Amino acid sequence: MKFRNIKPDRTFLRNKVAQQLFLMFILCALVPLAAMTVICYVRVNSQLNRMADERLRSACKAAGMNLVERVSFLESDLDSLYSSRIATKSWSESREMRTRLSQRFQGISIYSRSGQLIAHFGSAPESPDFSQEEIQHLSSGKALVTDCENREKSRNVFISKIYPLEDESEVMILGEADPSYLWENNSFTFSAAEIFIVDKSMNTLYSTLPDHSPLSELKEAVKTTSSGRLDWDSGEDRYIAGYWTVFMRPTYYDTWYIVYSEKREMVLEPMGSFQKIFTPIALLMFWVAAFLSLVFIRRRMKPVEQLREVTKRISAKEFNARVNIHNNDEFGELGTAFNAMAQSLEGYFDTIQTINRIGKSLSEEDDETILLETILNGAKTLINADGATLYLISDNHGITLSLMQIDSLGIVNQRDTSVEGIEGEGSSDSLEVKSLLGRGTVCCPDIYSIDEGGFPFQREFDRRHGYRTHSMLSIPMINHEDEEIGVLRLINAKNRKDESIISFSEEDVRLAESLASQAAVSLSKNHLMMELVLLFEGLTELVATAVDAKSPHTGDHCKRVPALTMMIAEAACRAQKGPLKDFTLNADELYELKIAALLHDCGKIATPVHIVDKATKLEGIQDRIELIKTRFEILSRDRLIELYRNKPGVLPEEKSSARISAIDREWNEYVKKLEDDLKFLKECNAGRIPMESSAQKRILDIAGEYSWIGLDQESKPILTAEEVENLMIVEGTLTQQERALVNEHVNLTIRMLQSLPLPKKLRNLPAYAGSHHERLDGSGYPRGLTKEQIKMQSRIICLADVFEALTAPNRPYKPARSAMDAVEILRIMKDNGQIDPDLFDLFVQEKLHLYYAEHFLGASQPGNPNPKPPVVHRSDNIPVLEESTALHQHSESLR
Repeated sequence: MKFRNIKPDRTFLRNKVAQQLFLMFILCALVPLAAMTVICYVRVNSQLNRMADERLRSACKAAGMNLVERVSFLESDLDSLYSSRIATKSWSESREMRTRLSQRFQGISIYSRSGQLIAHFGSAPESPDFSQEEIQHLSSGKALVTDCENREKSRNVFISKIYPLEDESEVMILGEADPSYLWENNSFTFSAAEIFIVDKSMNTLYSTLPDHSPLSELKEAVKTTSSGRLDWDSGEDRYIAGYWTVFMRPTYYDTWYIVYSEKREMVLEPMGSFQKIFTPIALLMFWVAAFLSLVFIRRRMKPVEQLREVTKRISAKEFNARVNIHNNDEFGELGTAFNAMAQSLEGYFDTIQTINRIGKSLSEEDDETILLETILNGAKTLINADGATLYLISDNHGITLSLMQIDSLGIVNQRDTSVEGIEGEGSSDSLEVKSLLGRGTVCCPDIYSIDEGGFPFQREFDRRHGYRTHSMLSIPMINHEDEEIGVLRLINAKNRKDESIISFSEEDVRLAESLASQAAVSLSKNHLMMELVLLFEGLTELVATAVDAKSPHTGDHCKRVPALTMMIAEAACRAQKGPLKDFTLNADELYELKIAALLHDCGKIATPVHIVDKATKLEGIQDRIELIKTRFEILSRDRLIELYRNKPGVLPEEKSSARISAIDREWNEYVKKLEDDLKFLKECNAGRIPMESSAQKRILDIAGEYSWIGLDQESKPILTAEEVENLMIVEGTLTQQERALVNEHVNLTIRMLQSLPLPKKLRNLPAYAGSHHERLDGSGYPRGLTKEQIKMQSRIICLADVFEALTAPNRPYKPARSAMDAVEILRIMKDNGQIDPDLFDLFVQEKLHLYYAEHFLGASQPGNPNPKPPVVHRSDNIPVLEESTALHQHSESLR
């Protein structure tokens, strides 16, 4: 293989599969290899470090054990000296002992218990000052090792021990250790290492570097561990050291630390040699592995690149594209299978397009007739069948032939009525389809190959039309409730190449079942949507009817307002000029407006009927003016009785006409005053005109002037406080509390509608219905919205609601206004900025007030055959009312 043949081209890594394979190779091979290399590198370095640390630690430990051993030899020498004294009764030593003591001690002193020097060998060392703890240690019979500073600023090491004598006295033997015995002649001294020995107070006992020592590093290190590693610097030299704690405290009380140091480059020399060799070998190994993997992947990716290019061509609908792969492996087999797939892909693509087109049509179509035609056309096209029939199951479980299509007979989208009895429930066709229900999909290669009684209707159809039915496929249409709602039947499958009649294949069955399922979903969806719409509209009208039926005086208000609202809205949408020329509402928005108008007063269902229908100021469950009339009648009779009682001698038998006439005159005058006051109260109770302050004062005078005696024989005012409050209402018949209760129906309307799970097309329902008492100048209720906050739909409902209320003929608390008067009141409201001026102008210009009067108030215009009378302007027979009177009557009409 030539090197130029294995070199990958520069476009190689643009192939995503190659990138993935190379990435997989990196992840599965190079990454683990790199990880293992790093692990090995780290482990070897760590092992070398541990070996160096262990070597330093072992050297420290060996030196420490050697020191402990030499100290124990010193203690043995003291014990030997004491034993010689016991044996000879004198402090004399043998030659051999003297020689050994001179090699190990600078001198030995023997002190009595009182501190008197008894004997000495060599230079007599002076006793150091012992601490209390050291004295206690000596008193326990153990040897004590101490050190102290001498004149040369070095440290002398002493070992002492207390021994008992025969006379029960004690002596202390104190020896000064020879430094050459402890340090210089010790086996741990090496030429390449630096040794430091310190006591527990960090005083240097011995150092090969007198001017440098790692005392600060050692002091911190021994706080955590008794042995370990130290890194320290001495000028330009860097050292790695191991330290070891010589635990002599239990035996000799003191504690020594040994630090064994070597220069860093000497300790790490094996590690550096390993790194110099390992790193180049690892990099070379990675490069060779990556290069070979690139070469191998490049050679294996050529078939994939071919498949990619041809796939792009097929995705561009070039179904004649083929691959040319001659590998004797799976890629060769893949190329052959790919070419075979490309040959059949065009047919499948057409099938998918047909399914998508049919599915889109089924999901978008609302007209059931067009939907049924779409189902049959789609089924025949998708399966390539000569004919198709569709049977639907009615609500009473009857079966009807809804549609039939047979191409070779020219039957297109029609019922076939040429066969007698085809439409009846007991016809052979219905019975034949019923026999298939519950059996699932039925596929018959040839209906004439089964027994003579099979498919009687289809055989009769063939005989009458000269048709030959071979293959037949019947698929039940099942809805979301797992109920069969119809049967789709396909007749005579055709070969797509030569149009010959063949049997339905398994693929045809699956496609037909999928189409039947989609058709069932679409039919069920349409039926459910229609049922839901009808149900919602029925519930809406039910609420409106309930509100109207609650009071006989406001009946049909919730029906007239929607009608007038739609008249105004449609007129606004028709406007070709003026401010409303750009205003338009689609069908969904008109429907939303209609429902909002129907439900605009649904909150009144909770308003007490005696307040809604309150015709007079004293009306509650009944008009309490009758009670007042009764009380006045009682006053009249009581007065007559009182007059007779106060005129003694006036008896009927005495026939004193003069006295009786006097009584009658006085009584008649009293009765006339009562009648005048009662008439005044009746007028006030009617609430037809605004009440002035003088009238309110007269009510208070009447209430204070008269009193009557009840059954309990107690005197009571002729008017109760609550009756006085009602009679003194300035305008209308409602108190402030009652008016607030009436106004609350709007808030309740909003809350009721907001609690409904409204669909997207009705999301503005609460806003439209809850704003019919708002005014453009902000004087309306319940939220006091202004012009910018009130949408045009709400303004339309507001105008319709005011006009209907003004012209309503059955409100007990006000007389019905004529259409002309109502328009004048609306004009005043327009001038005051309360209603939309553009809508009002359109309302008058389109003569909607007259059209409404014609159809809802029975006020037809004579001599005008057009239900819409001619345009009437302000000066055309529309009386101009006084503004205060008109608005007063309008305010009460809004109930």
